[in-house]
Amino acid sequence: MSEKLVFLSTEYVKPHLERVLPRLGLDASFQVLAYRPFEDIFAFFRQVPPDAAGIITSGSRFSSAFQAVYPDDPRIVLPMGINDAEVHRLFWRLKRDRPDLDFQRVYADFLDELHLDIPSFLTVDHGIPLSVSMNAVGESGPEDFLRGEQEQFRKLLSVWETGQFQVIITRYSGLIPMLRERGVTVYYPFNSVDGIRSACTHVLREIEMRRLQDFQAAEIHVNLWTQDPAYTAETLYEQKLLQLQQTLMDYFGGQAKDLLFRRSHFGIDILTDRKTVALCTRNYTCCEISAFLNARLSFQIFVGYGVGKGVYQARLNAISATRESEVSGGSFLINENDQLIELWQAPPPDVNLRWRKASHSVYAYVPSHTGISQSTIDRVFAALRAAPSQRITSQELSQALSTTRRSANYALRSMTQAGLLQIVSERKPAGRGRPEAVYGRGRPEAVYGRAPKTE
Repeated sequence: MSEKLVFLSTEYVKPHLERVLPRLGLDASFQVLAYRPFEDIFAFFRQVPPDAAGIITSGSRFSSAFQAVYPDDPRIVLPMGINDAEVHRLFWRLKRDRPDLDFQRVYADFLDELHLDIPSFLTVDHGIPLSVSMNAVGESGPEDFLRGEQEQFRKLLSVWETGQFQVIITRYSGLIPMLRERGVTVYYPFNSVDGIRSACTHVLREIEMRRLQDFQAAEIHVNLWTQDPAYTAETLYEQKLLQLQQTLMDYFGGQAKDLLFRRSHFGIDILTDRKTVALCTRNYTCCEISAFLNARLSFQIFVGYGVGKGVYQARLNAISATRESEVSGGSFLINENDQLIELWQAPPPDVNLRWRKASHSVYAYVPSHTGISQSTIDRVFAALRAAPSQRITSQELSQALSTTRRSANYALRSMTQAGLLQIVSERKPAGRGRPEAVYGRGRPEAVYGRAPKTE
């Protein structure tokens, strides 16, 4: 089946994309939407057709803003950054066409943001790809997008008016026609054919992988509170079990016919797939089932989700997740990588999008190192920013996130080991007891080689 991919770009880049895309020979249809500088970004995003399976953006600015406006959009959104080879190719063309050009008099805004001069960029290996570095300093929400565009336009005009530079190179392609109208000699490093093909094939592969993952084995276990003395009466227990099953079927509605409900000694097990689990947990952030059942049942329940590479692993993970729910309270999910994820009991509050959308900076590698989910990392940082002096203890974190002290300690320890947090001091309790560790932001560059700019 041919997929439809949409490019979010600018009027300046659109002709280049429309020349390249038909030459790629991919089994996909393409549509290029062109943004005009300073226009309504919300109206621009509304042009994205609902039948588009994937979205590719010119740089991280568009992708960050789109995901901020539509945080629940399930489609693949990939920023197509400018890579080192494309910038080197532009410098080579400039030197070929202008042999007298002095690179000391060439200003590149993206290198300036990274505190690199052109000779250093051309001759020294800085250990991190330019595309990753540029994505890490991208704006977040739509307001940041517009403000950044306006500030960059004024800045580039100011740089040109100093008379120190012969050429300006910018990653803000939409500003180029306006700058040239004002006499600025300005260039943009276009994405290569290989770069565009790589972005398209990556999105198409992700779409296919996501569809395959949708049918990955999963189980949902909902257990009754069996330690209540009332359950010693078998008939009463049976009544509650029937009530639980009926309420679960009410929750799933018409989808219930596609699921397999199975009674266990402790409650109801539901055999399903990963897609259903993602829907029930809003992409692994909160537990809708628990909220639905607690509002309708008079007895306590525990919910655990298991996803596995096969039915056997999914079942074991669901059993372990439900056991964690019984011990710690709340709802839990264990995925195919045996990572334990605590789920909110209600839709999660908004967190700073600068952290939520850091998936294309060096923080993209963090969840696999910490063993906790990106949503948990986002929630911890949101609580940390809201804390006085951006310092927090495990007790304060458990209260801020409405979670158990055990879960708060686990998150803090995991993020500290990953370098995201560090212990900055100790706080003595009011009464007797051991001092409590106080956590602040860490130094992830010590672990991952470089930290993205987040301010």
